[in-house]
Amino acid sequence: MDQRQRRVWLIGQLLGEYPEYRDTDEADLPIPHDDEEQRLLLRALQNVRPPAPVSERFLHVQDEYLGAELARRAVTDADDVPPIETIVPAGISAQRAWPASSVRNGRPSPAPQAPQTSQSPQSHATLAIWQGDITTLRCDAIVNAANSGLTGCYAPNHHCIDNAIHSAAGVQLRLACDRIMEQQGHPEPVGRAKITPGFNLPTRYVLHTVGPMIPTGDPTPAEQEQLADCYRSCLRLAADHGLETVAFCSISTGEFRFPAELAARIAVRTVRDFLTQQFPQQLTRQEAAQSPQTSTFSVATAPTDAANAHNPANIIRKVIFDVFSDRDRQIYERVFADHA
Repeated sequence: MDQRQRRVWLIGQLLGEYPEYRDTDEADLPIPHDDEEQRLLLRALQNVRPPAPVSERFLHVQDEYLGAELARRAVTDADDVPPIETIVPAGISAQRAWPASSVRNGRPSPAPQAPQTSQSPQSHATLAIWQGDITTLRCDAIVNAANSGLTGCYAPNHHCIDNAIHSAAGVQLRLACDRIMEQQGHPEPVGRAKITPGFNLPTRYVLHTVGPMIPTGDPTPAEQEQLADCYRSCLRLAADHGLETVAFCSISTGEFRFPAELAARIAVRTVRDFLTQQFPQQLTRQEAAQSPQTSTFSVATAPTDAANAHNPANIIRKVIFDVFSDRDRQIYERVFADHA
């Protein structure tokens, strides 16, 4: 199959799940001729599909299709995103803030070189800003701003990050999230985090967290702390699974109406504090690593202990703040500049 044939076949399979189209020949299905209209229809059908079993044939064709779609886009490696700040262990030396620099739409702007240090690569961490589509970022984990149902956005072609991530990952992501929710037995609380594979995304894993919803646009101190909990929970889960590079979206700032600048300040402060404190904590973890460990996350789709073999000290070495608009990029640059 070529890409168009895959798309038409997938649309036909998804339409065929509806009783009114179940016995309809593919030639008689209401499939538009235009390629872009077909893409929108396929995404919409995927968005509204419940987490029901799917055939191996469907997954094979879908994975080929999504892989080819990803190949049409520019994928950015986390290591290619220039740092804006470096963080070293508390008590060794002060944090050094670098002049504001970022990556815009996947293209790095001029950035200073990392400071030379005699310390090992795992003795410091960096922060970065990247402007672009988080579904095209290759790293250990990206963060999804989920809702309490955790199984994604069901609004056809909605522009939220939850919809974008599930659409690019494929139907497997909703199925994996549904298994988590079945095992959990209740809605996902605000400020926690869950982990799944990235499936057809270039990232290895997705960290799902539910941020606070602020209908008034004026968060209370308790709601501000809930947002900080989202960042801490994701970082703890990433560290527990040996993940070194994590990219955050702007949690709660879209449909949940958390003020963007306040959210950015909470995000940067919380991540900075976590990374500053992770180094002395890891000394104890490394000593404990000599004895067998049991993961606290038992869902079958979570990474296993083998996932952190390349990072035995469980050091998060890079956190990227992903933004989509120029306005959001400027907000994060201002937050970092204020700290310099």
